[in-house]
Amino acid sequence: MEVEGIVCTIGSTIIKRTREIVEQIRRPLELDTCVLPATFPENYILITRDPLHPKVVISYTFNKEKYLYEFRSENSIVFEIDGLYLAMILPASKEERKRIEKPYCVFNMDGSIAELKYFEVKCNGELQLIKIFQASVFEAFLKGTTLEECYNNVATIADYWLDMFRF
Repeated sequence: MEVEGIVCTIGSTIIKRTREIVEQIRRPLELDTCVLPATFPENYILITRDPLHPKVVISYTFNKEKYLYEFRSENSIVFEIDGLYLAMILPASKEERKRIEKPYCVFNMDGSIAELKYFEVKCNGELQLIKIFQASVFEAFLKGTTLEECYNNVATIADYWLDMFRF
């Protein structure tokens, strides 16, 4: 969590400082740190026409030499523990070594969805039918007291939807 705070604070400060500099140049600039490509230089020099300030290095105030970074290979899933949950659904790939995105669904103790990532249920512009299908499948995961009962309930819902689309 500390790293997130550092990244957000530094990113915000960089954007504010850049805006101050660009406003002196009097050219509009929209800048967001998530838009910067990996090839964007860490030190970028702006040359102005002002003889008192011939150049400005933007990143000098944002260097953090006190932090040590190390590279390592790791295959892990990290979860935030921020409450008691009834269930968490994590899909898996059917093929070995095939990477899938990190979709997941977390349910509160009352059965409502606490968190939902990378599913169409919460996406605007997706077909309503897909949203209804996914919501009904998610609800089926909560029925049953064993893994087998849970899978049987999900299979029943999936079969229902398959039957709807068969001609």
